[in-house]
Amino acid sequence: MNDTGSYYVHNKEKLLKGIAGSILTGHVPPVLEHGYGKETAEQVMKGTGKKFDSYAAALPYGGDEDMHDAKDLIFAAWCLAYYRTMRESGRSAEEAGRALYDATVEKMNAYPPFLMKLLGWILFTPVFKRINRRTQEATHGRKCKYCFVSNYVEGDGIRFDYGKDYIQCGINTYFREQGAEEFLPYMCCLDYPLARPIGIGFHRTTTLGTGGDRCDFRYKKGRETESGWPPKGA
Repeated sequence: MNDTGSYYVHNKEKLLKGIAGSILTGHVPPVLEHGYGKETAEQVMKGTGKKFDSYAAALPYGGDEDMHDAKDLIFAAWCLAYYRTMRESGRSAEEAGRALYDATVEKMNAYPPFLMKLLGWILFTPVFKRINRRTQEATHGRKCKYCFVSNYVEGDGIRFDYGKDYIQCGINTYFREQGAEEFLPYMCCLDYPLARPIGIGFHRTTTLGTGGDRCDFRYKKGRETESGWPPKGA
């Protein structure tokens, strides 16, 4: 399946459902309005929407929807449209990144704490770890350049309990091909506010987006996740 433009156009709302879509359409606008005023926020969102429509129509194949590649790639297309619109409005990459980061924080903080605590417990159960291992193994041998490929990493129970190494990232590939690598550190740092309320002790030392040879996700029960801001490599 090579010509997927129509697929992304017809399915963009479905692909952006859930946390990602809520952050982009529900939390970014008020954060922008608070920081820059209602008029600027509306202009940025309008400009982002126009660019996003054209980007969605031109998206390359990003892998199976069931593997979340399509969802991650269309999220990346929206963020690219947003980043370029912010830059055209005279804002820096850091300003664009900070608003997106703050919107992610607000989204995650809106969830009930008991729900986040329960999710954090589930993520360290033996059943979930087995599922996680199978999920990473299922990415092996994938050839499309916009696919995500990762390896499961067993922990020692001291430094970390388990982890995964991404050796290929569709978002990283897409942004670099679009000449927007400046914004990659701000994309990578979103993993921290997504993980922090869950209490899974997320830690990372390197990412593909900042020039590393992998993204080394590590999780340790009982360890606090750092804020992630300012992003490494920015």
